[in-house]
Amino acid sequence: ISVFFVATGIRRLYLHPLSSWPGRKRAALSKLYEAYLYSKGTNAFEIRELHRKHGDFLRTGPNEVAINNVE
Repeated sequence: ISVFFVATGIRRLYLHPLSSWPGRKRAALSKLYEAYLYSKGTNAFEIRELHRKHGDFLRTGPNEVAINNVE
C-alpha cells in the first residue's frame, strides 16, 4: 500500500501534465491541503497570495488549476 502512495506522489509531483504549473507542492499531492484551508476559512486568501507570488496561472490541486486572468 505504501508503494502505491509513494508512486502516486511521484507521479503527481513530477510526471503529471500539470507538474510544471506553479503552486504549493502539498496541494499537488492531495486535496487534503485544500480541505484544511477550507476548514480554516483561508482558501481564498491563500489562492490570492499565490497569484500575487506566481502570476495568473496556479496549480491548486492534483487535477485543478486557478486562473486569474480575464483575457
